[in-house]
Amino acid sequence: MNSVEKFLEYSKLDNLCVSGTKIGEQAYLVSKLSSPVFFVVGDSETAFKAEQQLVALNKRVSVIDGLDNPFIISKYQSKEAEIRLINTLYCMVNNTLDIVILTPQALKYKLGNVRDFKSNIIEFRIDNTLDIQDLPSRLTNLGYSRVDSVQQIGDFAIRGEVIDIFAPNHAYPIRINLFDDVIENIIYFDHINLATISKLNHLEICPAKDTILAENDIVEHIKTLSSMAEKSK
Repeated sequence: MNSVEKFLEYSKLDNLCVSGTKIGEQAYLVSKLSSPVFFVVGDSETAFKAEQQLVALNKRVSVIDGLDNPFIISKYQSKEAEIRLINTLYCMVNNTLDIVILTPQALKYKLGNVRDFKSNIIEFRIDNTLDIQDLPSRLTNLGYSRVDSVQQIGDFAIRGEVIDIFAPNHAYPIRINLFDDVIENIIYFDHINLATISKLNHLEICPAKDTILAENDIVEHIKTLSSMAEKSK
């Protein structure tokens, strides 16, 4: 039995630690495992080297890194890291990732409930109806911010029967035109010059944050905070 065969035999265990090999060799071994795989490496530089190696091996890969201590100021070191995390969750719930590469720093942060994240993905399809009155509160609850015109990921704008949304799982903002309450057309557009990039029949948008609180969770949090406030009097 050669070394790769031995590795694959050991890989049947729940957790496997590989040391004493270069990152390129580790990436090659990881590429032989059945998906999905969570690959923990030592630091950010190693994570992105591993990503390059695995992409070259035709693997669908995402790196989760740059997450700050969740108890200090912000959960994230950058907006880019937050968007990368959200996109990773979206790919995970859609089974479009082979390997997720993480650093020890990323392991400090507890992800939100993946089931809640999946249940809050919104689909838009031409000829379907859309409740435009309910949409603003729904998008706000999913982490989007209402603005006059979308400029960055997480923005949405509503002007009459025109809805613009810049979702984390899309490279361009989308525009939805309604006729009354029916979706008439959907496009990608350039938020700089407003030019149409392409037309779509349907699409999904994911939440703009990784943790979604269900209504009953919010009620429980309020009760807990109220109780703590009463005890502190």
